[in-house]
Amino acid sequence: MRPIFIISLFCFFNVFNLNAQSKTLNLIDINTKIDTRSNPKLITLNLYLSLPNKNYQVKGTSINNSQCNIVIGDKKYTATITSFKGGGITIKSQLEVDDIAKRLEELKLNHYVEIDQPLVFKIVEVIDPDSGNIDPSKTKTVTISETQISKWTKNAFFKLTKDQKEALINEKGGEAIIAENSIDIGYVSESESVSGNNEVNVSFKYRDYWKNSTKIGYSFEGLLSTNSKDSLNYFSMYPLISNLGKLDKEGNYNIIGKAGVEGNQTFSNYRISANLSIQGIIPNLIDLTAGENRLRLKPVINVGIKFYNEVKNNRRINTDNEVSNQVFTDFYYYIPIHKSFSLTVNGTAFYDLSKKINPSKKISYNFDATLGFIVSKGFKTVFKYTKGNNIVTFERGDFFSIGVLSDIFSGVNQ
Repeated sequence: MRPIFIISLFCFFNVFNLNAQSKTLNLIDINTKIDTRSNPKLITLNLYLSLPNKNYQVKGTSINNSQCNIVIGDKKYTATITSFKGGGITIKSQLEVDDIAKRLEELKLNHYVEIDQPLVFKIVEVIDPDSGNIDPSKTKTVTISETQISKWTKNAFFKLTKDQKEALINEKGGEAIIAENSIDIGYVSESESVSGNNEVNVSFKYRDYWKNSTKIGYSFEGLLSTNSKDSLNYFSMYPLISNLGKLDKEGNYNIIGKAGVEGNQTFSNYRISANLSIQGIIPNLIDLTAGENRLRLKPVINVGIKFYNEVKNNRRINTDNEVSNQVFTDFYYYIPIHKSFSLTVNGTAFYDLSKKINPSKKISYNFDATLGFIVSKGFKTVFKYTKGNNIVTFERGDFFSIGVLSDIFSGVNQ
């Protein structure tokens, strides 16, 4: 009986000692980041682990050489495993945007991280964060099984924010159709307004987008204010928009057709119009992110011709309604600045072929520049300057306003 007791006691203490030396941890949280500046793009999964206390860190040099892959559907992408100061492990992989976008567009494919053997590493308690000194007596060995890693990371891309999904799938320029969607409410002081009174205006733009040429989309946009007669106020609604085809294999340039109505705020001047244009994206012109993880949509350009038939006009001379054409070009560029700022430049130039409407044969234009500061997700405080010709009445004006902008409709929110 005595030998059996001794053997049992020996086994108990050995098992206890083994558990003290090698343990497993639970997953607290996981997040995914995408560096859209690198090429190919770098995707990072941070796994936050239940360390004994906040002073513990994963010792990166102790991580064993386990082969790691990000699996998406039936394809594998080689990945590496390191540690980060926040208390966990980092899985990184470089993915080609075109390739990964095709596999993630539907986001129904199972995706996860796989390792070929248990992940083994050490965690250490840091006594002095400044010097990095550790307590060797409190070093622990951690083992995480292949099953745990797969379970923790399964469908991890679903944890991407809308911004990050757009960054991954549409980084080559984003969906040009939704890039501009926003609404902002501005205040114009009496010193800036034409009426001499304090004014409030609302500028908005929404474009439904299509994923293929078979879908009919729609759009509406405008600038409306408490001064309904302001020279720059306008409203346009295009209930019929279609992507008529791609001009290049990548789909960076598309032929866009649309038909609708546009007029000033009071509709004392309005017309039925149809546009045919080439819309595309060009390479980014500037990077002001200073390394911050911000979504950088590429500039959107649109060049085309407008056919219109005036229904009503408020011109003082040559009051007959015109049937004419315009050649136009639009430019839109969203520029993220550092961590919380942004600059949006939006402009239009157009030349009207009507001798009555444009007797001097001048090129008209309008633009606005908006400096924004993110105050919460989807909302910014903005300072905006607008100047140029009304796209319908050709009246000129300019104003400076301050207000709040929301791009919650865009799916970008950055």
